[in-house]
Amino acid sequence: MNAMTLLFPFYLMLLFGLVYFRSRLLFATWTLLYCLLPTYVYRFGSVSIYWCDLAAVAVLLYWYNDPVPRKSASLAIQWFKVLIATLVIGGLSSVVRYGAFFEPLYWILRYALALATLPIVTAYSRQPQLRSAMLAGVRLAAILMFVIALGQEFRLPFNATLDHILYDGYASSRSDFGRSAVFASEGLVRVFGPYSTSTQFGGAAVCVGVLLTMMSWTTKRPSILAGEQRYYTLATVMAWAAALMTISRHALLAICVFLAVTAAADLRKSKWVWGLSASAMMLIGSGYLGDFNDFWIARLQKGGISTDTNLSDRLQTRPWELYDRILHEPSVLWCGTGLGSEHVLSGVQYGFVSNGFLLYLFYCGFPAFLAFTGCFAYAFRRSLSQARDELPAVVPAGVLAMAIIVAADNYAFLTTNLVFMWAAAIGLSFMPLGRSTQKPGGKGNPGRPSPIRFVQRIR
Repeated sequence: MNAMTLLFPFYLMLLFGLVYFRSRLLFATWTLLYCLLPTYVYRFGSVSIYWCDLAAVAVLLYWYNDPVPRKSASLAIQWFKVLIATLVIGGLSSVVRYGAFFEPLYWILRYALALATLPIVTAYSRQPQLRSAMLAGVRLAAILMFVIALGQEFRLPFNATLDHILYDGYASSRSDFGRSAVFASEGLVRVFGPYSTSTQFGGAAVCVGVLLTMMSWTTKRPSILAGEQRYYTLATVMAWAAALMTISRHALLAICVFLAVTAAADLRKSKWVWGLSASAMMLIGSGYLGDFNDFWIARLQKGGISTDTNLSDRLQTRPWELYDRILHEPSVLWCGTGLGSEHVLSGVQYGFVSNGFLLYLFYCGFPAFLAFTGCFAYAFRRSLSQARDELPAVVPAGVLAMAIIVAADNYAFLTTNLVFMWAAAIGLSFMPLGRSTQKPGGKGNPGRPSPIRFVQRIR
């Protein structure tokens, strides 16, 4: 029996206790699990119950008992409703096409829990204590990503122990090829951290670094090495270093775009960008992993669409297959092939693309594609227009970097932890402007309501 299975009942009690006593540790646990350990799962028969989803349920209970922040998150709540409505269209498509009820309902619930990050982050981003708790979880995730990546690269023994403790008996949770490559290869390894693939880990590590920078710079702009900010800066560089060890080109592109847009949007107030980028580039250029640079150079010199088959499949072949399927099956354009249909059919369908935005079109139809791309575009435009006044430039830059990650591969649609990350980034762009607020409450613990009132609300 997996060690995590034995701990599952204690985890449930911990979550209930954190909700009941209104502990800030709940928000740190929530962000840590989504960012670092999205594959923690408990098998209840044929149903997979993910630990990060349960943490999201606990945060929603916290939100349910605290109606005050909802007024400041009205814009985010409206977008949340629109996005969920388009996913319901994809779920209904699965019901009509395949007669499947459980699979689409299961995935709609998982997406809803991840997308709930949008209004929650918007509402609580101006409350210093809760924002610090969320930052603590993201920062710890960034540090552990780097430690795990180094352990895999140098084949340290603790990685084998960690892999056995967390994933023993769950063969489907991990890539057997990736596991054997880490412990058997004689050359450089594309690390995959606690994720299933190196590509997914690279995108997640970039998003963690971007999210950490956005959350720590949303309401203040200290020096890059002043006070507590130095620890956030170091954690961001560590997360990006872990991403670069995956040798994923889209991870490098997202980092460069984030740094460039930040500097271009607010050059005078973004001097820290040059220090952060210089630190990251020095980390790469030092060649501290031996052939690390050679692998990067070889990967970048693979050429364009005409010479790189992987790139041509992503940008040419598969999008044309999607276009061809829509021509022969117009219903795909309006309601998709059905959310969760890959689990119903147990295989990859014709027209499947390695692009998160196009997958919303493929599974849920054009309304979902329009809603999700429109949400990113609106968030970028809104935050960019305010970058010189109320919001720092890292907010529009972060939204754009997240969009690159979503468009670069299919995992941004197929895994809800990436949905959590970009929803948090957009939630920060929807943040109400003005001074930080603190919840009213007693003298000892601001914002803690009576436990009796909490139980009454739950009933």
